[in-house]
Amino acid sequence: MMSEEMGELYKRGLQSTEAMIWLLDANQKILLLSNGAQKLTEDYAIPLSKIHDILTGKGCPLHALQDVCQDCPIDGHLNPEAIPFQLRNKQGHLASFWGKLTTISDPETNIFYQYLEIRSWQTTQQVQQERLMLGYLNEAQEVERQRIARDLHDGLAQSMYSLMLESRRLMKKYRLEETTDSQQLDASFVELLQEVRTLAAELYPTALEDLGLLQAIFHLADQLKQLAGFHLDVNVQGKPFSFPKRTASHIYRIIQEAVTNSLKYAEVNQATVSFIFEDNVCTIQIKDNGKGFDTSTQKHGLGLWNMQERALAIDATISIFSTFQWGTTITLRLVRMEEIQ
Repeated sequence: MMSEEMGELYKRGLQSTEAMIWLLDANQKILLLSNGAQKLTEDYAIPLSKIHDILTGKGCPLHALQDVCQDCPIDGHLNPEAIPFQLRNKQGHLASFWGKLTTISDPETNIFYQYLEIRSWQTTQQVQQERLMLGYLNEAQEVERQRIARDLHDGLAQSMYSLMLESRRLMKKYRLEETTDSQQLDASFVELLQEVRTLAAELYPTALEDLGLLQAIFHLADQLKQLAGFHLDVNVQGKPFSFPKRTASHIYRIIQEAVTNSLKYAEVNQATVSFIFEDNVCTIQIKDNGKGFDTSTQKHGLGLWNMQERALAIDATISIFSTFQWGTTITLRLVRMEEIQ
């Protein structure tokens, strides 16, 4: 049975969105549906069991909603995460849609549910174009961040360090080490040098490349505590496995975005990141108990959208639950993939 907290979060969110979404249990029983889904059922016949079969690879989208399907030429060649099919309206006319089925878990009960979303063909084409552009921008941004971080570390930071050593040499030569001005100047060099190194690490965390994702998140937690007094608790359950470089980078940026939002908007000074490793599946949950926000009005925000697109880029599922005074929970779930050399 769904926990009261999660049920309330979904109920509030789905009642206020025009997206066409169904929340189903493991037996495909409808638990909740959005306003958009309710409107679609008024205009179209929605055979959920057949749609479910299509999205789980048990049905054929070429013969969607028909009983006869033999020698399917595309069997096994479509990703069941997002598959096209047709629905017939009350007047008997067919219209094209895309469907996506996501498995989500209740953090309190560990029971899994199914999140079914249907989009019109026109909307999906627009989303695909935006997704391609955002994917390109994300990749370009990572390359540029790495370049700037390298320039800061190898260029500006090294130059500042040389200046600091030269100033100390001059102070020693003229016996000025003990003066107040000299000590303040030296302290300013140290502080500024640390700020440059911190900025370089934020742009491109070397710990992510050198030590892996988990250690990079622990390092992020240390930085947040030292610089902002923000406590990020990191929990790891199960036997960790490594991620390909590109996947780890996207996961890191999703966690960084979520935690930054908690720091800036949640009006709390603590959040939790949990990694749950089970066989070849990793579930990552970022949670705070802050003031929350209305997902129906913030769903088009660039930060939330970017997290969703990053998740899609690594074949992960992501769910974002938040309402006022309930806090925010972001759950990312992905299957282990071997890195392609």
